[in-house]
Amino acid sequence: MASCPCSAAAAQGRASSGRYGEGDTVRCELDFDAASVTFLVNGTRVGSAPWPHGARAWPAISSEGGEVVCEVNVF
Repeated sequence: MASCPCSAAAAQGRASSGRYGEGDTVRCELDFDAASVTFLVNGTRVGSAPWPHGARAWPAISSEGGEVVCEVNVF
């Protein structure tokens, strides 16, 4: 798991620890110009990591039950 920059960043904070629930917002910001990925929970930064893949990304979402709402913004 640590080989993926996204997983490594999420492991540093709430995004991977399961300390969020219904009504919380989990956000992932991928900045191609800065070559970094940042994770936020309810607007609070919980981790970041370098993004070594240039302008390529493979988005995916995983959930165990419940309603999942996904919004994608490209800037």
